Order: sequence, then structure tokens, then C-alpha cells
Amino acid sequence: MHIDIPEELARDPWFKVVEFLQQNWAVVIEREDDVLVVFYGDTCGVFDEIPFATRDEAEQALCRNGFSKFI
Repeated sequence: MHIDIPEELARDPWFKVVEFLQQNWAVVIEREDDVLVVFYGDTCGVFDEIPFATRDEAEQALCRNGFSKFI
């Protein structure tokens, strides 16, 4: 099975293990006036979005909430 993952979701992701064999993923997308954190599951279904003023604020919020950088 092949799943087309949008380029924005594949670029520089963050992850958080939430249950056995399940992760939540997030990506920080820079926009003209702010940044948007988009949250999605293992099947790439987007389930939430939160805007932040800066990338630093977004990344600090992700860390505070148990997300780590996927390296």
C-alpha cells in the first residue's frame, strides 16, 4: 500500500508516543505573518492546527507537551 504524504507533513516532523504503537506527529509550517503547527496521526490524517507568533514559541510549546524532534 502506498500513501501520498503531503510535502509539508514530511518536512522536519516532531513526534509524541501516545499509546502502544501509536504516535502523534506535528510539523511547524512558516507562514507570512506567523507559524502554524499541524498535528496528524500515523495515517497522516490532520486532527488539529495551532497558530503561533514565532517558530521558537511553537517549538517550546511542542517540547512542553512531550514532543521530540524526529531525527
